[in-house]
Amino acid sequence: MKIKKNQKKELSQTERHFGVILENIDSKMDLVVEGVGILDKKVDRIDNKVYDLRKEMDYKFEIVFDELHLI
Repeated sequence: MKIKKNQKKELSQTERHFGVILENIDSKMDLVVEGVGILDKKVDRIDNKVYDLRKEMDYKFEIVFDELHLI
């Protein structure tokens, strides 16, 4: 146990400050990762809506073209 106490005392103020900064960066990176996950889900939902809209438009254009051929 004395070794651990000595190691803690050997850390300079700059090293402790750097450790605090790394912890802060780590917590902010966690927020970024969470945000990217949420955005990914939103993009998937929008992609599905666009796909459904595209299918509907294709169907309606097909009907319109069929009617135009009759004319």
